[in-house]
Amino acid sequence: MIRCLLTFAMSFILFLTEFEAQDNLTDLEDGTLVFLSGDTLTFKLVEKSDLFVSGFKQNWLNDKWKLKTFDASDILYFQTTNEKKFYYKYKPSKGDFLSQPEMEQFVLGKKDAIYNYSPKNKFFQSAMLGVVIGILDASFDFYYDESWQFKHPYVGFLNGKSGLISLSVPLFATFLVGQNRLNLIDRTIMSERDVLEESFNHGYHGIKKSKDSKAVAKGSLIGMLSVVLFSNIIFSNQ
Repeated sequence: MIRCLLTFAMSFILFLTEFEAQDNLTDLEDGTLVFLSGDTLTFKLVEKSDLFVSGFKQNWLNDKWKLKTFDASDILYFQTTNEKKFYYKYKPSKGDFLSQPEMEQFVLGKKDAIYNYSPKNKFFQSAMLGVVIGILDASFDFYYDESWQFKHPYVGFLNGKSGLISLSVPLFATFLVGQNRLNLIDRTIMSERDVLEESFNHGYHGIKKSKDSKAVAKGSLIGMLSVVLFSNIIFSNQ
């Protein structure tokens, strides 16, 4: 409750000075906010505390600067040319078990995956799988009786009706995501460099797996739906 009131009060005070500050934006140094999520933001800092960070972010649609306040608990650090202010603090009692250097590498791993990793291969693989399963489902007449069986082995290319098998394509495609094979290491026998590298890898692979999962789900559905649409077009022309 107190945090909410402080946020409101700070936002209101900054709102009153926003128009005046707009004229002096060139005097504010550009910096970079690095969030715990791995996202980054170019930011002109106006006010900072241990609870909040307030300043101006640029609107990518019209290049105008807009006043914005962020909760410090969502931020790893704010960096300018001459300063690097950390907001993340090592607090095991509150669930923050990583040290500052470890959390920095964990977040940098996330950032690397967010901005540099593309799951396009997973997307195309799952789309092809969706097409293959969709064609099989629409070309053979399947039914289920304790196990999947053929009612009529072959009914013609796309002459059958798509059913439960086609709808299950996203489930079949999950194997394309793969498993996170990273294992926790015994930090008492590992060097600091190895510990930091492990933190980076865990951050990177967490975002990578999330991107892969979304790409596989979209690709498999698009592949399957393209077969269903093509099959309906064929039937409508007969």
